[in-house]
Amino acid sequence: MIDHANYRIAQGHSISIQRAQGVNDNMKKPHYHEFYELYYLESGSRIHMADDLLLRIGPGDFLLFPPYSMHYSYGEKDAPFQRLVLYFTPETIALSRDLGPLSQKTHLFQTDSHHEI
Repeated sequence: MIDHANYRIAQGHSISIQRAQGVNDNMKKPHYHEFYELYYLESGSRIHMADDLLLRIGPGDFLLFPPYSMHYSYGEKDAPFQRLVLYFTPETIALSRDLGPLSQKTHLFQTDSHHEI
C-alpha cells in the first residue's frame, strides 16, 4: 500500500488524509514520523505496536501517534480492513505547545472496552 498522504506531507503540506483498505498488509519495520498521525479503523481489526504498547483495535477505534513515536501495525492472516489516516504537522494545531500528554506518547481512543494485549 503506497502512503500518498505521507508523500504530500513530505512535499510541504501541513495536513493530509488517505483512506485505504487491504488484506495481509503488514508493516514489518517500525517507523516514526515528524508529524502527528491519527489512525482511524473503519472496518476489520489491526494490532499496533506503539512505543511500549501492544494494542488490538477494532472498527470505530483510533490511535493518535505523536511525532517521533515508533510504531507499526499488522493484521491476522487474510483479514481485510479499511482505515483512514490523517497526518498533520504540530504547527497545524493552534497552541500545539500546550498539548501536554498528547505530544508525549501514543493514545488509544475506543468506542468500547480497552483492548491492550
